[in-house]
Amino acid sequence: MYINNFCGISPVGMIGPDFKFTQVVLEGNDNKQIFCKEPDYKKWLTLLQLRRMSKPVRMSVAAAIECLQGSKPDSIHVGTAFGILYDTEIFLRDTILQEEQMLSPTSFIQSTHNTVAGAIALSIESNAHNMTFVHKAHSFENAFLDGFLLLEEHPQNQILVGAVEELTEKSYDILQKFDVYKGNVFGGEGTAFFSISGNKTENSIAKIRYFEMWKSNSKSEVLNIINRLLNDKRLDFAQNDAVVIGAMNDQKSQNTHAYLKENLYPKNECFEFKHLCGEYPVASSFGLAYATHLLKDNADKRCWLINNYGSYWSIWLLEGKDIS
Repeated sequence: MYINNFCGISPVGMIGPDFKFTQVVLEGNDNKQIFCKEPDYKKWLTLLQLRRMSKPVRMSVAAAIECLQGSKPDSIHVGTAFGILYDTEIFLRDTILQEEQMLSPTSFIQSTHNTVAGAIALSIESNAHNMTFVHKAHSFENAFLDGFLLLEEHPQNQILVGAVEELTEKSYDILQKFDVYKGNVFGGEGTAFFSISGNKTENSIAKIRYFEMWKSNSKSEVLNIINRLLNDKRLDFAQNDAVVIGAMNDQKSQNTHAYLKENLYPKNECFEFKHLCGEYPVASSFGLAYATHLLKDNADKRCWLINNYGSYWSIWLLEGKDIS
């Protein structure tokens, strides 16, 4: 699969191939929450559309339209773990306050997980294959897997793959009680979309050579799984490969990724990205955008992405467009 373009909206603003990730420093607020910096949407959406769109929907639609650059995809694949949280909270609140009587259907309709994919399709007038994947912290990976399987059968297709997650005050409080944001871990949010094809085009930025996902809570088991996966595919970490890691600023995460670096890629240059976007289930989409950007001006290099959200792990290998 080839990545031909990408666009997202994140706490550092609107990201794309020309965004300078490594020149941005971002700090969370006193409540350890990092919210997206939204652009002026007039370029992509009318005022009437904006009135009816919640935050994750308008972010995703704008990012998708910008990513597609006027083209129409043969399919749309979206991943999200929590869906449209704020509208879900409104619907649940009204259900309790109004004792399940005379409820407005608007919040319920707009709270469903596939709202984003549907809104994108309506905005670009697409009747193509349209799927939403809700697989916890592997939602983005499963959306990508769906796209990969489709491109294996139709490599000439152009597809849109992306993910979105929303952070609210209530969701942060709940997840904090489950130690998701323990230590100095910031809660984050964002959306990122990728224009993908099975065949290389003149606009291709990078090639996705390999990706895999699994669950594990043990750093030694993670190491064994990665070694086994790479051995099966006859892959390894070359000396000049860059490695993008989704480590968070807590002791367990840092220790795990330090252990992997020591045993897998001790001499490789490493880049972290979650200080720019915070922690959320589909943060691997931001990580993939970061890794793709690294290859934009290094077309003869390779870049690995290793991310985890709790026990949910994924590994990606990207190659520059000049590698045959």
